[in-house]
Amino acid sequence: WADALTAESASALSGIDVTSNAWHFPHGGWINPQALVRWLLDHEAITVEGGVEVQALMPQQQGWQLLDQQQRVISSADVVIVANALDATRLLPHALWPLAQSRGQSTLLPANTPGLKAPRLPLSGNGYAVTRRDGSVLCGASSHAGDNAASARDSDLQDNLEKLRQLTCGDVDTKTPMGAAIHHVGWRTLTPDRLPIVGAVPALHATHTSDNVHRIAREPGLYALTALGSRGLTLAPLMAEVVAASILREPVPLAAPLLNAVDAARYVAQALRAVNVPDITSVSARTGKSPPP
Repeated sequence: WADALTAESASALSGIDVTSNAWHFPHGGWINPQALVRWLLDHEAITVEGGVEVQALMPQQQGWQLLDQQQRVISSADVVIVANALDATRLLPHALWPLAQSRGQSTLLPANTPGLKAPRLPLSGNGYAVTRRDGSVLCGASSHAGDNAASARDSDLQDNLEKLRQLTCGDVDTKTPMGAAIHHVGWRTLTPDRLPIVGAVPALHATHTSDNVHRIAREPGLYALTALGSRGLTLAPLMAEVVAASILREPVPLAAPLLNAVDAARYVAQALRAVNVPDITSVSARTGKSPPP
């Protein structure tokens, strides 16, 4: 799966000067996330409806209703999977998920950028460098917790260029102007333990008799998959299989300790354990504040 390389071997493989020993993943590569998502959604069983904001989820005798801002029913379903990143806490605040977000900005440099060295293989270290088919190089990325700014910033560009310069030993000008590159800003949703939120959502109105995550009551037909952090492309397929298996009551493709670590009810269990009360609805009443994550 991985080869240990000397700096000389790494330089020969990548086509640029590498100044330290490195790991080589012969089966590794890169993929365009947008293209992957488009391919996954291009299925006869999937219908995508964009531009619709769900304001609330309303439980029914069987299933759920999705409501808009005027409390009108958008759709109804027996099973709902909440996979809306940070916004999951707005729809399901009782789940006690301590979700946060981190802002990142990446930079795409044209192939003719002065001083640019394009590696033959994707490089990763303090930053990354990926050469695209047209010779342009994608590099980055900056990281700022709790930052909501949507516009690209020159300071992040300079940071990305400095990482690229160190990674490739190139001569790219760290004062390259904003207009000479293409910038992308995005956010990652994450938890304090850096693990995703996966599985059946804990019940809102329930008296929990145990802080064992397996014994916490769940909302029927309501599941979550969020907080994939920086591992979205690698974690999403496996976590989706976990959710699907849970819905269909099939064997879950994850060992029990790992399943417990990502369980959507783990923060409810931690809150119960911290205040030593049997009912999660008593947490706020006894402490006067929300339970600790």
